[in-house]
Amino acid sequence: MDWSMVRDRLIRLAQEVVAGVDQHECRLAAACVVSSVAADDFTPASDVDILMVAADGKGRSKVRRRLVEGRVFEWVIVAKGDLADVDAILGDAGLTHDLLTAVILRDEGRWLQGIQEGVVSRHRDPASIWLRATNQLDRLRWASERMSRHVAQGEILPAQRSHVSVLKAVFGLPRALQNRRCTMTRALPFCREAATELDLPGYLADALQLFGAAKVDAPSVRELHVLAKQIVTASRFTPDEQAIRLRHLEGSRWLLDHAQPADAVWPLYFWSSANVEEAGGQNSASIWDDWLWFAGVLGVATKEDLRRKVDLAEKMIRSAVQLTEKHKNSLELNGKGSQPGAGADAGKPRR
Repeated sequence: MDWSMVRDRLIRLAQEVVAGVDQHECRLAAACVVSSVAADDFTPASDVDILMVAADGKGRSKVRRRLVEGRVFEWVIVAKGDLADVDAILGDAGLTHDLLTAVILRDEGRWLQGIQEGVVSRHRDPASIWLRATNQLDRLRWASERMSRHVAQGEILPAQRSHVSVLKAVFGLPRALQNRRCTMTRALPFCREAATELDLPGYLADALQLFGAAKVDAPSVRELHVLAKQIVTASRFTPDEQAIRLRHLEGSRWLLDHAQPADAVWPLYFWSSANVEEAGGQNSASIWDDWLWFAGVLGVATKEDLRRKVDLAEKMIRSAVQLTEKHKNSLELNGKGSQPGAGADAGKPRR
């Protein structure tokens, strides 16, 4: 298959999505394709992610999705002010790498191009790499604290969702230190690759223990995939919503063929936890029973399980602090920059 032709087709379809939003929902000042398709390392299961900028200065918080030619197109509409500060962008690893490789589809006054050029020119600065790494550490700390609160209150599903946030930060930190992008679906294999390159076997081992999928084999992944699909089909989502959610699960199937079984569990876990939450959680007995079976495989089904994960998360934070501080020397900051986890916005969640 000619993947360059596939990419060109996906970008043209993204342009059509942008035109439709501009015509029927709100006028757009700018729009760009970001993430895997833009960076040209997408897979057959990758979404097409679009960042749109509203002309009226008002962002829309809801993430929109649509299935187009069998592929999920996902977009968010932000205000211009959300992208106006290049310094703020450079503090966010995800947004930095999104804009670094973005394919611009629309740009009134070439404003977005100017922002992109600023990111391109400064993203390798040691101080900005350090800032992204420490902000990633802040996300880990914040998510761990939130998970601990939910566990203390006996809130199982919110604690599980916080566990997902903890893992996302853990998996993303080594890539942030390398100044490389990290996608959600492939976060674990990207972390595995970065940990190997940085010679961090202990960090990877701790991360896999915190996740709970280190010993999961391929047949178990297939069973979890069936459960994840059952959760979707048993829900009250519309047929279109179900189709999109089922398509998201295909990322696991691709990873099972191209990576390790634990890597394939990760997208099943984060998508399924979101699907259960949006389907009503414990209010749906059949969905909840399937979900607890799934969660039991990862050791996150009960309050006692989750309390152990909180302990592991605290251990992971200590490991992450040591890793980040150790890597500081390679950035040649000479003492400049904040201490890990002590930034001005420490503990605050970011996009």
